[in-house]
Amino acid sequence: MTRMDATRIGKNFGYMARSLKDATAAEYVTKGQAVLEHHFDNHQHCGDWCPRKHNTPAQRDATKKYYRCKTKDAKLYVLLQDILSNYITFERLSDVAHGMDTNCCEAFNNFMTWFAPKNKVFCGSRSLWNRVALCVGITSIGYLPYFRRLYKKLGIAMTPNVLNYLDVKHKCRTKRLEFIKKKDSKKKRNKRKYDKLVEYTAIARKERVKRDGYCHCMNLDDVAVDPNTVVSGPPKAKRTRTVSVCPHPFCGKRGHKTTKSKRCLANPDRLKNEGLEAACLAAIAAVQESDDVDNAGPESLGTDDQDAANDLAEYESQPFEEFEEDLFYVSGTWSEDEDGNVVLKSGVI
Repeated sequence: MTRMDATRIGKNFGYMARSLKDATAAEYVTKGQAVLEHHFDNHQHCGDWCPRKHNTPAQRDATKKYYRCKTKDAKLYVLLQDILSNYITFERLSDVAHGMDTNCCEAFNNFMTWFAPKNKVFCGSRSLWNRVALCVGITSIGYLPYFRRLYKKLGIAMTPNVLNYLDVKHKCRTKRLEFIKKKDSKKKRNKRKYDKLVEYTAIARKERVKRDGYCHCMNLDDVAVDPNTVVSGPPKAKRTRTVSVCPHPFCGKRGHKTTKSKRCLANPDRLKNEGLEAACLAAIAAVQESDDVDNAGPESLGTDDQDAANDLAEYESQPFEEFEEDLFYVSGTWSEDEDGNVVLKSGVI
């Protein structure tokens, strides 16, 4: 059961109750069955308020109105039948067969709660008597006329401030009552109710689809398709996911393409935060220098280059941890102070 069911059942009951004033007492129970049957697209007991009763089957199929099904929604039908059976008896329907509008009664009841709140007990007290009399007087003739009569009867002179306040309250109430009786205002209220009902109906459709599950070609209502047919065709090729590799020589990690990624070890912001920018540049220069040495032949190397090649071979024979420490050691700029001591001018140890 959704809010759509509650809203439509209430509207059906209202239309049915208004039609009882022109019916005989023997027809009350029969007309009361239309409240539930109309909701399940059975219009046998409906009155003139139901436009779908006189439509042909083709006209009913052409409309897109949503009705419950006694087969698919059998549990809901039994539940609503049990609930409504207490309200469509002859005694209950006889109480609402007067044909009068009860909106004024509901409005008076809501207005009464302002003067006598339901969370406070005034039963049998003089206070409740005065509050009810105040509410009846204002509802009958308005704020300003009622209090003028009341002040005159009590012999109290009305001050200008009180008179101005009551005049403003009386004008606001009069304008509000006149505004809600206009045709445009009624259209707006009905439009809001209709939009809410459409929203509730969409939710009810989704709930039914969840219960029934997906069926083949369920959205192709206008196309004659055999549900047993199998749609044949070439299988879809599986998408191959390529893993990106960082091209930077200092990083080389997988999962990103540029040094702008936070994962990249050569990210400028990351190196700056960790103080490794100079070390990174020195490491890159050392790797490039080693590549040049590997590519060059032994005969093309001079004395200094030969010494550098020997040093590189010595570095390669060392463990990675020692080689990494040497890179950080070399990356600094060193100088001598006045006493001849070697100190680190800039760089990272």
